[in-house]
Amino acid sequence: NPITESTSIHQLDYKHFGSTKTDIQRNEIGNICFLFRNAAATMNSEKKLPITQGYLNTLWVNLMAQLERDVHEDEHKLTDGSKVNFVDPTNHRKTFFPLHSLRVSLITCY
Repeated sequence: NPITESTSIHQLDYKHFGSTKTDIQRNEIGNICFLFRNAAATMNSEKKLPITQGYLNTLWVNLMAQLERDVHEDEHKLTDGSKVNFVDPTNHRKTFFPLHSLRVSLITCY
């Protein structure tokens, strides 16, 4: 997903910032190039935009669900014999280990 041009800050929405930026703030920021872009976007104009928190969360939940299946297939269990869960069985959009926990646990430090 190579960068061919920078992105105008005015093209970004609330979903990209997690907050609303004023026109003054946007003018001060100017154009940006994002390291993590949505190469899987269906519209070419969105391929240069940053990955949103919602999209990232979906990817993380899918990854944790696959890990849960792999652990179950390898017959790993908790000490009481119950299944190891990484995704909340009462809310399939929530994991027991949020992506941020990797950073907090210092795993990304090494």
